[in-house]
Amino acid sequence: MVKRSGTSNREIADAREASILHAAFAAGLLALAVASHSWAQQTPETNASNASAGQGGLQEIVVTAEKRSETVQTTPMSVTAYSGAQLLAAGISDMSEVGYETPGVSERNSGPGQTEYEMRGIASSGGQAPTVGFYLDDTPLTPPNEALLGRVVIDPTLYDLNRVEVLRGPQGTLYGSSSMGGTIKLVTNQPDPSGIAVSAQAIASDTKDGGLNYTVNGMLNLPLADKLALRIVGTDSYTDGWIDRIVLNPFPLETNGGLTRGNVLAAPIEHDYKDSNWSQVQGVRAALQWQPSDALTITPSVFVQTITQGAPDFVDDPPGVKYEAHYQPFDQKEPYGDSFELFTLPIKYDFGPVEVTSSSAYYRRQTHLEQDTSEVAQDFLAAIFGIPYSADTGCMPKEPCATFAAAGPLTAFETDYTSQFSEEVRLTSTGDSAFQWLVGAFYEDYKSNTAIGTTAPGPIVTTLLTVPSYFYLTFDNDLKQYAGFGEASYRFLDNFKITAGLRYYSYQSTENIAEGGGLIKAEPPPITYSLPASASGVNPKLNLSYEPTKDLTLYVQAAKGFRPGGGNAPSPSTCPQNPLQFSPDSIWSYEAGEKLRMFDNRVTINGAIYYEDWTGIQQLVTETCGATFTSNAGTAHVYGGELEASVALTSELTFTTSAGYTHANIVSAVAGAGFVDGQRVQDVPDWTETTSIVYRHPISDDYAVVVRGTNEYTGTMTDVTFNQNIVPARDTKVSIYGFVNNIFDKRTSLGDPEEISFFVPALNREVANQPRTVGLELNYAWGGGRGSP
Repeated sequence: MVKRSGTSNREIADAREASILHAAFAAGLLALAVASHSWAQQTPETNASNASAGQGGLQEIVVTAEKRSETVQTTPMSVTAYSGAQLLAAGISDMSEVGYETPGVSERNSGPGQTEYEMRGIASSGGQAPTVGFYLDDTPLTPPNEALLGRVVIDPTLYDLNRVEVLRGPQGTLYGSSSMGGTIKLVTNQPDPSGIAVSAQAIASDTKDGGLNYTVNGMLNLPLADKLALRIVGTDSYTDGWIDRIVLNPFPLETNGGLTRGNVLAAPIEHDYKDSNWSQVQGVRAALQWQPSDALTITPSVFVQTITQGAPDFVDDPPGVKYEAHYQPFDQKEPYGDSFELFTLPIKYDFGPVEVTSSSAYYRRQTHLEQDTSEVAQDFLAAIFGIPYSADTGCMPKEPCATFAAAGPLTAFETDYTSQFSEEVRLTSTGDSAFQWLVGAFYEDYKSNTAIGTTAPGPIVTTLLTVPSYFYLTFDNDLKQYAGFGEASYRFLDNFKITAGLRYYSYQSTENIAEGGGLIKAEPPPITYSLPASASGVNPKLNLSYEPTKDLTLYVQAAKGFRPGGGNAPSPSTCPQNPLQFSPDSIWSYEAGEKLRMFDNRVTINGAIYYEDWTGIQQLVTETCGATFTSNAGTAHVYGGELEASVALTSELTFTTSAGYTHANIVSAVAGAGFVDGQRVQDVPDWTETTSIVYRHPISDDYAVVVRGTNEYTGTMTDVTFNQNIVPARDTKVSIYGFVNNIFDKRTSLGDPEEISFFVPALNREVANQPRTVGLELNYAWGGGRGSP
C-alpha cells in the first residue's frame, strides 16, 4: 500500500540544520554575485506608499489594513507589507512567492491560478469557502465554491503594484466571512495626471530538465487632461515544463491484491512527452482616473487575464518526486485553462470631516481542468470493486476482468463558471482627533456552476454498472450575502488606544445538485437535490494598543471570524452514505504583539503570539471507497507565533528573517466524523522560515546593482488522499540578479492534490517544485509622478 510514513524528529532536525547552513551559504554567495555585475533598475520609492525614517534606515510602508492610512509599525495588528519596489528588487513576480516569504502563511499550490492560502493554522482543506480573504484593491475575489479546485484564487501579475498587504488573524469586522484566518490585499498603482511614465521588464531564464522561460511586463501612464489619466499594465509570461508525460505499453498491472503499483520504470515506453507542464499567463489591467473636482475621484478599471497549462505540476508516487514524470496506460492529455475578467468602479468623495467611498465590482471566471484517470479507474475496479485483473487472480475467459484494455482510456474533468457582483459603501472619519470611526455596508451576489464527470469508460463498466458512465455531477449555487460593519477607536492618556468593531452578517444560499452515472444509479434521469442554507450573526473585535515611545507599539486583540457551511455530493453506490450538508464553522482568536524600531529605524523587530479556538472545524474525509466529503470534525485549538526582524547592516546591505510556528490539533472530535482527539489539522505546516540578505549599490541616478540571497523552509504537515499522509519538510533556496532559483536543485513534494474521480491505494500524485532555474532580469523606467514603479 502506498503510504508515506511520518517524518522522524531526527529528519526534522536535519532539515532545520540544513536550512541554517543553506542560509549561510546563500549569504556567502553575495560576494560572487556582486562580482558578476548583474544589473537592475534603481526604483525610487514614492511618498504615497513609503516613508523613510532616516538616512540608511529601513523603509516604512503605509498600509490601509484598517481601511485608513497608517504605517506598518503603527498599525496595532499582525500585518506584513511589501512595496512594489521591494517586490521588483526581490524578483518576486507572483503571489505564491509572497506566501512563502511571509511568516504564518502556508499554501497549497498546484500550479498557476491554483493556489490556496492558509494562515495561522486555519486551513481550508475541507468546506467550500476559503479561510483567507483575497482582495484586489477593495474588491473581494471569491473563488469557485463547489469545485474540487475550490478555494483557489486567481494568480494576478504583481508588476506595477503599489504594495501587497498580508493581514494575519480573523478580519471579520472589515473583510467579511471568508477572512477567518486572515486577508491578502493587493493594492494597484493609480493613474497619475501629472506626467507621462513608462516602465518595462524583461526576464529570461532556463530550467534544468526543462527549457527556456520568459516574462515581459510593461506599464504606460498617460495624462489625457488636467484631471484625467489612463494607466495600462500588460504581461506575457511563459514557463516551460519539467515534468514528462510517459505513455507505457503494456502498462504494468498492480500486485498485492491491487494495493501496490506495478513497476512503471521497467515497462516499455510507447511515447515520452517531454516537459508537458508548460504554462502561459497573459493579462491586461487598465484604469482611468477622473477628478472632476478636488473632492471627487472616480477610477473605473478593467482587468483581463488568461492562464493556460499543458499539464499539471503533478508527479507519480511511486516511483517518486525525483523521477518528475506521470506514467499512463493511454495517451491522455491533462490541460488546464483559466479566464478571468474584472470590472470595478470605485468612487471617493471627501466631505472634509468624512470621506465616503463606494466600491462596485463585477467579475466572471471560467476554469477547466482535465485529469488522466485511466490507471485510477482500473485500480478502482480491482482494489475497490474486487474485480480480478489477471488470470493469476482467477479472472476467467467469460468473466469481467479489470485489465487496462477493459477499463479503457478515461479522463475526469471539472469545469467551473463563477460570477460575482459586490458593492461596499463606507464612511470614514478624517483628521487627527482622538476619536476615529468607520461604518459601512456590504452586499454580494455570487453565482457559480460546477460540472464534474468522466468521459465514457471501457466496456467492462457497462457490464458492471449497466450504463456506460461512472458518474457526473452538476452544482448550481446562488449565494447572497449582506453585512453592516463598523469600527471606532479612541486614543487616551496620550499613548493608549482602544478599538472596538462589529460586523453583522446574513447570508442565504441555494445549492442545486444533479448527479447520475453507474456509480449513482442504473438509469436516467439524474437524481436532483436542493440544499438551501442560511445563517446570520455578529463578528466582534476588540483591540487595545499602547505606544510608550514613537518606536514601540504593544497590542492585545480578540476577534471572531466565521465561514459558511455548504453541501456535499451524495455518496456513490459503492460508499456509505455521507451527510449531504455541513455546518458553518467559526473561530475566536486571541493575540498579543509588539512592533519595535531601534537605532534610527535601522532595526525593526515585530512579533506576535496567538491562541485560537476553532469550533465546528470543516475537514476533508476520504472513505474506504475512495470518495471524499466534508465533515464538521469537532473543535480544534491552534496556537503559535510569528517573528519578523530586519536590519540595515549598512546603507547598502539589509538582512531580514522571519519565522512562524503553528500547533494545530483537534481536541474534541465529533463521534463518527472520522477524526480522533489529538489529530493534526490538515494542510498546516508546523514551521515556516525565510532568511534574506539584499545588497543594493547605486551606480547612477538610474541604475543600481541588486543582489539577493534567500533561504525558505517549510516544515511538515498532513494532508489526505486515500490515506492520511505526512508531507515532509522542504527547504528551498533563491539567489536573485542574475538569479538562480532553487540553487541546490532540490526536488521535493509540495503536497498532494485532490483527485476529481477517486483516490486509490496504489497511487498518489504529488505537486512537484520547479528545478534549478537560472536567468537574468532587466528593468527600464522613464518618467515619474506618484505611483511610478
